[in-house]
Amino acid sequence: MGLACHNYMDTYPTNLPPGAFYVAATNTWNSHGLAVAILPFLEQNSLYDQYNFSYSPDSTQNANVRKSPVNAFFCPSYNGQEISTSATAYSDGALFTYQGVGGVYYNDPTKDSTLISAAHGRIPNNGVFRFDGSRRAADITDGMSNTLMIGEYTHRDRTGTNSGYPGNVRVWVIGALSNQAYYGAKVIYQDTINSRRDRNDGVAFSHLPFISLHPGGANFLMADASVHFLPETIDFDVYRGLATINGGETAQLP
Repeated sequence: MGLACHNYMDTYPTNLPPGAFYVAATNTWNSHGLAVAILPFLEQNSLYDQYNFSYSPDSTQNANVRKSPVNAFFCPSYNGQEISTSATAYSDGALFTYQGVGGVYYNDPTKDSTLISAAHGRIPNNGVFRFDGSRRAADITDGMSNTLMIGEYTHRDRTGTNSGYPGNVRVWVIGALSNQAYYGAKVIYQDTINSRRDRNDGVAFSHLPFISLHPGGANFLMADASVHFLPETIDFDVYRGLATINGGETAQLP
């Protein structure tokens, strides 16, 4: 996926894929996700050509693509279900064991960038993937090799009505629920890697932690397309520093 994002930049000079981008039609309940944007760069041109950007990802027009698993979107160690079936369209389709990094919410007006006050957790404007548009490579002033771009995210968002594995999932085509929740990326707020807290513990949907099936940590893709395993024990300030694009931190990979 790292190479796909960089090839996207080569095709659309200086721009990374958007974390979420809106449909052209009036049905804007959901927006398209990061994963849709990079399909042509993962040798998935057929799926991309089938996708109708004039309709929302949860529409019947995009049902075939939504229900198509893509190997690149699954961690090699993932052995769970690839397709979720649900009466709710945003949970009805092929899954995605990764999420873009949407930045850091500090809950501190002296540190927080422009925020979207979303119903399911505030969304900052300091991560690689923006909620409402593309990020320029030049915006990543902390350095591409020093900034998190994509992390592992296995599906364990449990709510009272979705207590079983994999929980209240979201499918790979969907980027956001209007301006309420971020599906294409996750925002780091209070929880470190592999935290077991979820919405039953009061964690906002957009702030659910990056979590893997690996003991001790999770794999992250940096903005320079290199992959690093970050331990659960990483200093939280270092973790947050790596998740912002322009914080000026001197955070280094552990």
